[in-house]
Amino acid sequence: MRASNSNIFVIGACALVALGIGLAFSQMGSPAQGRQIALDQKRIRDLNAIAWNLQYRYTRVGRQLPKQLPNYFGVGPDGDPILNDPVTGRRYIYFRKDAKHYRLCARFGLASDQNKLQEGDHRRLNWPHSVGQTCYSFDASADSPEPMPVKP
Repeated sequence: MRASNSNIFVIGACALVALGIGLAFSQMGSPAQGRQIALDQKRIRDLNAIAWNLQYRYTRVGRQLPKQLPNYFGVGPDGDPILNDPVTGRRYIYFRKDAKHYRLCARFGLASDQNKLQEGDHRRLNWPHSVGQTCYSFDASADSPEPMPVKP
């Protein structure tokens, strides 16, 4: 039995669609990876907002860092909560080292160098991170918050 031209065309078209889907996943990652990227980007935006809030408070209100993160830091510019991890709901770790130095920590799902779609946030804002907990050290007396990755 011979395959007709229309059957060959259908098989060829299906093969091309499958190849396209495979190439898309290899370039962009799976939907699960896309969700993890979005969660890590949210964590970066949260930490960045917290750092700017602390910077503002330090420079405008008494040159002193709080002992713990104030509840009024609770929402970012987009109205989303910023003090808690979007998955676990736990507060991000804040540790005041002295009057002008502190650390912020978060638990990331992907390493920033594995994160193909995270071009904007982690590179523009300089928030490199590994899988798992990553901490950043800050100097509140600096002109702007510059995260320095440290080992937890």
